[in-house]
Amino acid sequence: VSGDGLNLYIAGADDNAVAIFRRDLRNGTVTFTGLVSDGEPIRDADCDVVGAMDGLAGASDVEVSADGQHVYVAGGLDDAVAVFERQAVTGALAFVHFLRDGVAGVNGLGNVRGTALSPDGKHLYSASPSDNGVGIFARNATTGQLSYVGIRVDGAPQPPLTLDGLAGAAAVAVSPDGEHVYIAGETDDGVAVFTRDAATGGLTFVEVKKDGLGGVDGLNGVRALAFSDDGLHLYAAGALDNAVAVFARDAATGALTFVEAEIDGAGGADGLAGASGVAVSPDGEHV
Repeated sequence: VSGDGLNLYIAGADDNAVAIFRRDLRNGTVTFTGLVSDGEPIRDADCDVVGAMDGLAGASDVEVSADGQHVYVAGGLDDAVAVFERQAVTGALAFVHFLRDGVAGVNGLGNVRGTALSPDGKHLYSASPSDNGVGIFARNATTGQLSYVGIRVDGAPQPPLTLDGLAGAAAVAVSPDGEHVYIAGETDDGVAVFTRDAATGGLTFVEVKKDGLGGVDGLNGVRALAFSDDGLHLYAAGALDNAVAVFARDAATGALTFVEAEIDGAGGADGLAGASGVAVSPDGEHV
């Protein structure tokens, strides 16, 4: 949903597209207004074809910048992220450009599953299960264009530590204060924690929390992450555990402390089988 609440954007993996809806601010109902799709012709002011949209195949995630100016789409089958300019009145999208894994030195977009923008709008982070890592990209706030900065890969040395928890990277979340970045490693059944350099976007490994270690539960097959608005808690959806795991976050260090796991069938909980997404209400009262 755009920050002004006027539009809803949905990534359609099988359609290789993003559907655009107008949202009624009074009752939340939505009206379909159009779509952008992979291979769709791009026309100039004279309606002449000047190219085609790319990077949307297997669309798996969509992010709207905090300023509402741009929309970013993860195209898993294209190993790419596509960038669009957003029309504030209608919500329509105009193709800007795309970046593809392995082209012009870009890395961290292999089978990209999820993306997240930093709250200051300066950087975009990507979760790449094929690369077992997180890609780092700088964002031009005026044009929306992305430029590749680097990648952090599972198993890479960061003396005295070794990066861990990134295998099968499936989701990424940036803390509301922009100080830390968290990666869901589906294959590692873990959540990796990094501090973020606000100037460069660079990431420094802090720790990893893994299912079954230190009493942690609910992270088996972890696929999604979400923060409370105050940044004090992180929620993780564990698909193979049929669960949502709850962590308290230390705002100073970014470190996580396991609180509990709500598991399907336990204590009356239901509806969590194959849990693959999680969201927190803006008032922080519900998950």
